[in-house]
Amino acid sequence: ADLYYLSKGDVVEKLDGFKEKSAQRLVAGIESSINSRPLWRVLVALGAPGLGEVNAKSIAQMLHTEGLSWDPVVTLLRDQERLARIPGMAEKSANAIESFMSQEDVLA
Repeated sequence: ADLYYLSKGDVVEKLDGFKEKSAQRLVAGIESSINSRPLWRVLVALGAPGLGEVNAKSIAQMLHTEGLSWDPVVTLLRDQERLARIPGMAEKSANAIESFMSQEDVLA
């Protein structure tokens, strides 16, 4: 997840051999990868129990409707009550997703 928070300055400062132009291209490539995959696929790739294609599509649809960015997505995935209010989301799935996403090492 930290990869998506890299700035051009971070790349130049922390990665040997990167100058302004190559750092700019790297950051642009990372940013374009965010938009190249549907959000529901990114959510499924997290590997959270209970977060399969159907639930991920429901979450993605709700987030698209609300126009949320990545940080509120993480907050949502850690909130069992909000997850349970998503149409089609079983309480057991909402609890499993929240438990998984609340682990310290997930998205650290």
